[in-house]
Amino acid sequence: MIVGDAALARRLEAFQARVGAANAFARVGGEVLDVAGGKAVFFTPDSPITQAIGVGIGEPVTVDDVDRIEGFFRSRGAACAIHITPWTDPALLAELSSRRYQFFEFENVFVQRIDAIASIPTDPAIEVHRIGRDEVATWARVCAAGFATEGIDEAALREIGEAFTAAEGGRCYLASIDGTSCGAAASVSVRDLGVVGLFGAATLPEFRGRGVQNALVARRLEEASGEGCELAFVSTLAGSASHRNVLRRGFALVYTKVSMKRVFGV
Repeated sequence: MIVGDAALARRLEAFQARVGAANAFARVGGEVLDVAGGKAVFFTPDSPITQAIGVGIGEPVTVDDVDRIEGFFRSRGAACAIHITPWTDPALLAELSSRRYQFFEFENVFVQRIDAIASIPTDPAIEVHRIGRDEVATWARVCAAGFATEGIDEAALREIGEAFTAAEGGRCYLASIDGTSCGAAASVSVRDLGVVGLFGAATLPEFRGRGVQNALVARRLEEASGEGCELAFVSTLAGSASHRNVLRRGFALVYTKVSMKRVFGV
């Protein structure tokens, strides 16, 4: 069983920071600031990709570091969101507290060795393919419909999908039954870290319970394993359907982190 520790946290937070940076670099106007062992990533002012990840894990954080992060986001019209893990330098949390940061959300980090994930049965009637740029709009539409109860905007998903398909190691997938798109998902592989992240899994309501997500997971893991990735990474909100799904597939909860946010002018 995989147990969370500082070394694993550094690896996984470095992975998430690299994914965010790859998406930012794939978009005109996206920018990245390297700071205190992590990255502050700007995608768009309101994007969930816009945040600072991996800051202060194994490295000290100074007041100047926090000033640089805040200046980076403030100058681009974005709030400042910073991830805090159990292994983040305590000085960062103390500094954020003094600056009136507020709790934004918890994020559960799950991981499993790819070779330890049980073989996933798939229905041959479900076809999965990697999309090209000309299918991003369809991918975003399926994702938005699958996440309808969570209020995720289709236009925002389209921007993310365009970045994923252009980013190094990033891929988006569509699942279909009898030629009708029924599910969508994404992944990013960072080969030198040996990690693949599974993102954006959504199934249209009328196709749920038919193994669509099994097919999407199997395809992503097969490709990542062929590229030499050892670990599969998933992050979820506590109690969500995704949380329950990854537990059923044998993923281990290795740590929970907190997103702290400051909206400038507040």
